[in-house]
Amino acid sequence: MAAIGVDIGNTNHTAALVSSTGEPLEMLRRKTDRTGGPAALMSSLAELLPDLEADARDRGLGISGIGVGFGGPVDFDSGTLVLSHQNPGWEGFPLRDQLRMLSGLRVVVDNDANAGGLGEFRFGAGRGVQDMIYYNIGTGIGGAIVLGGQLRRGPSTCAGEIGHVIVYPDGPVCTCGQRGCLEAVAAGPAISRRLAELSLEWQGRPATAEDLFAMVSSGTPGAAQVLGEVVEALAIAVRNIIHTLNPELVVLGGGVGSTGEILSPLIERLGEITFPTAFRACRFEGARLGYQAGVIGAAALVL
Repeated sequence: MAAIGVDIGNTNHTAALVSSTGEPLEMLRRKTDRTGGPAALMSSLAELLPDLEADARDRGLGISGIGVGFGGPVDFDSGTLVLSHQNPGWEGFPLRDQLRMLSGLRVVVDNDANAGGLGEFRFGAGRGVQDMIYYNIGTGIGGAIVLGGQLRRGPSTCAGEIGHVIVYPDGPVCTCGQRGCLEAVAAGPAISRRLAELSLEWQGRPATAEDLFAMVSSGTPGAAQVLGEVVEALAIAVRNIIHTLNPELVVLGGGVGSTGEILSPLIERLGEITFPTAFRACRFEGARLGYQAGVIGAAALVL
């Protein structure tokens, strides 16, 4: 048996055939049309899904359903998209029902961070633990909370929005409309904005978040300051959740979060500001599934 996982991000969307053991057997990725909204996505999926279904037939595998991780808040019970903080036009779209009509398969829809966290919990860094916090740090910052072996969604399915924990009340305006959220300080666009404020360049052009770690390694003046600011914001947010939930494991994923350049100084700073008993009881790891966490976790919703 296998499942199809679909990860809908603000930059790309990915669909994959995933085995019952969490192995991606076939993966297809396309750019997300940031202005085309649901219609453009459904058109793309109408082309991708038949290829994955054909692959499953060739392998002699049945498909248990389609799991979807979406880059924004989701009403889990109805499979309806609440909104996308990054791209317009998704408000109230009944993705579960539309995808069910398109495919004829069972469909489960959750936000992408919950899906990624579930993937890491079942098949990645979280295997063997009961309590885990997952941060996905990329274009935005999402998260997932696993308590007692169960993904915590909350009564309005808003649990895990840890990118919108306020770390600096007078900080930059966030995509959610508030000031000083973790996402507004430590996500990729926030890092790029900070580099621009300091007029930092890399290889003759304005520096971006993707350049930060190379800049730090090369000793570019100002780069270490920016990295330190990002680490401090993350440390405040992670400290607060450690003191609140006392988890066994904190996993950092996403294009920014899973690198050693973030993880090592973050652990060091947390050791300085966190209750020693809580700090010693918690492990800190980078995500093991990489960019596959989203589709593997999405598939895990239905496996």
